[in-house]
Amino acid sequence: MWSGVKIIQYFFIILLSFVNTALVVHFMLKSSSTNGWKTRSSLLLFLFSIIIVSCCYVQFSVIWLLYTFDLLNDLSYVNILFMLSGNITTSVRIFYDTTTIILLCHRICSIKWPVRHMDFGLFTISLISLAVTSASCSALLYNGFVVLGSKCISTSKAVNESGLCDTGTTVYNSLFFGMRLAFSVLVVIVGVVFHLVYRQYNRQLVTVHNSKVNRFVMCIFYLKVILEVVPFACDNILRSTIGVSVATYIGAYGALGGVLDPFLCCCAYLIPFMQKSKKTTPQMQITIIRG
Repeated sequence: MWSGVKIIQYFFIILLSFVNTALVVHFMLKSSSTNGWKTRSSLLLFLFSIIIVSCCYVQFSVIWLLYTFDLLNDLSYVNILFMLSGNITTSVRIFYDTTTIILLCHRICSIKWPVRHMDFGLFTISLISLAVTSASCSALLYNGFVVLGSKCISTSKAVNESGLCDTGTTVYNSLFFGMRLAFSVLVVIVGVVFHLVYRQYNRQLVTVHNSKVNRFVMCIFYLKVILEVVPFACDNILRSTIGVSVATYIGAYGALGGVLDPFLCCCAYLIPFMQKSKKTTPQMQITIIRG
């Protein structure tokens, strides 16, 4: 039963990943033909990270489906493949969280100091995101492959009933959850600051576009808290008390939540930015001015 549920889950992840990619490409093409990305480099990088996350979860799901259908037989090859796939997936998730934090910081600066605020530039924020991602990826590679190569492949003793390396998986998960905890705390801190700044300076926003961007970023923060921080906290509480892990399947750092989070972000982007502006008559304009 559970194998059938997992198969359906991974097929759904692949489908949702393609939907995310198509939506983001549509957003980028539409926005580039209208307003451009000159002052929205952090938003552009965030949307681009959704494409990277979606592509990453496609390869992650394909590998798990191949393993489920017994198309991957070599034990050492499977261990290396899963460790490499998990490392790539986690690194991309960290890249996604980094772009989210940069987007929140960028909007805080644009609201707090609208006159003196200068756009960071796509190259600068891309460099920061890639530096954080590369450092995280290197740490995961070292802690994952060193332990996996020394204690699992060479001895073939630390293997569980599924044929995967227990030792490498344990070390990988401990580092993985540690990184997820660190970035969850950062997202919450920066998001709370953005929430306070947004509530304080909301009436001073001049353009409609800035208001749309800020509402979208606020939705991103709420989604992060609901899909990532809360399941992560519940998972750790249940794990430490009764020894049950639930958020592997429902959290934003799990396979399904990893694509559900970007999909809801796309929906949050779709509502304010893709709506057609209503035409206003002179009588409506007079009413708006008087109001």
